[in-house]
Amino acid sequence: MNSFGFNDGMFQSSFSFMFVIFNIVFLGILIAAISYFVKNITAQEEVLFATVVDKRTHVKHSSNAHHDNIGANHSTHTSYYITLQFEDGQRNELLDIKNLYGLLIVGDQGYASIKGDWLKGFERVPQASNPTQHTY
Repeated sequence: MNSFGFNDGMFQSSFSFMFVIFNIVFLGILIAAISYFVKNITAQEEVLFATVVDKRTHVKHSSNAHHDNIGANHSTHTSYYITLQFEDGQRNELLDIKNLYGLLIVGDQGYASIKGDWLKGFERVPQASNPTQHTY
């Protein structure tokens, strides 16, 4: 036993166990991130007719504060998502990787270029005017 009343062997084994658990969790997160990227990068690109039905953002804040906020680091990352509805009625929320979020509005129709979970392009087509709609 040391002067604090702890058994050094027990402390060492607890520390080793926590180190192993931390590494397993870290490795799991790393593998998940890599597999997500590989899945999308290797997916076949498709061009499908779709309608924009929703848009959303996800803002992620992170900070690394030091004692008394001296040398604190703050960062923010925003991800943009666009939900498309296809001709068969299926909807899919896609990550906007080509900065289309500000160019598209809900109701836009056109041809979407999709690669896995990523929206790579959207070519808007003019909507046919509704023959029952009159302008007075």
